[in-house]
Amino acid sequence: MLTALVPTRNRPNECARQLRFLHGNKFAYRIIVLDASEPENSAAVRRACSGIAEFRHFGPEYRMADKLAAAAADVATPYVVLIPDDDIVLPQAIAEAIAFLESHPDFVVAHGYFVAFHAHDDDIDMHRMIGFTPSIVDEQALYRLYNLFRRYQSFYWGVFRTGIFRAAVTAACVMQVVAFRELTVMSTAILQGKVARLRSVYALRGPVKSHAAIHQSHPLFFFLRDAQKFFDNYVLFRDGIAAFIRRGGIATPPGVPLEQRRFSIWSTPHFWDAKWIPA
Repeated sequence: MLTALVPTRNRPNECARQLRFLHGNKFAYRIIVLDASEPENSAAVRRACSGIAEFRHFGPEYRMADKLAAAAADVATPYVVLIPDDDIVLPQAIAEAIAFLESHPDFVVAHGYFVAFHAHDDDIDMHRMIGFTPSIVDEQALYRLYNLFRRYQSFYWGVFRTGIFRAAVTAACVMQVVAFRELTVMSTAILQGKVARLRSVYALRGPVKSHAAIHQSHPLFFFLRDAQKFFDNYVLFRDGIAAFIRRGGIATPPGVPLEQRRFSIWSTPHFWDAKWIPA
């Protein structure tokens, strides 16, 4: 039913701990570790995979989206989930997400609530809810896209239908920076179907910092660092999403070209009653 992809780079201890957690909780699905570590760390990751997961090593030129696209190409299961090497995605919550998608064919991704935690010796402090926005269930694709960005929270770590995930990460490979690669995955997925936020704790997010520099992963800091480069990358993203909409035959309002539109909703829940204004 499911293939789990675990990307990692130079964090062999965290990766080994994640694999032990999954194995100890009788995670019965195929696990593929996508490693881009330096040789010494890579050897440790390979050892941690023994008897638990498949090990694949990638050169330093591979970005995460490149690794995911390469791995997704040979995933044959109907569902795929991305599991970080440092945070905890709960196996029971993954099973619940699969069950939901099985019975709701109009949804393409399912996940739940994300809770921030910090370990203090033998104590675990769960101190903040960081993933909580509601399900996005609009029938119109562009209205779903609007609601994604209206209160943006990533669903990258949710359970995806494999075809949706494969198309999304492949589209993301065209983008040049981390922020717009993530936004491409989110946008292309939401344009193809609904996303469920199930009413359960899905994952625990720890304090380990991302490998990506903040000016690469956060649009505001990217803009502050280099406004010209930000807008150059935005245009690449915008044109890519517009092309995806056209290829998918998704209906759009007439008039101004799609690339020159943005929309805001004025006191109405209906997409076609929304007021569109030129960007």
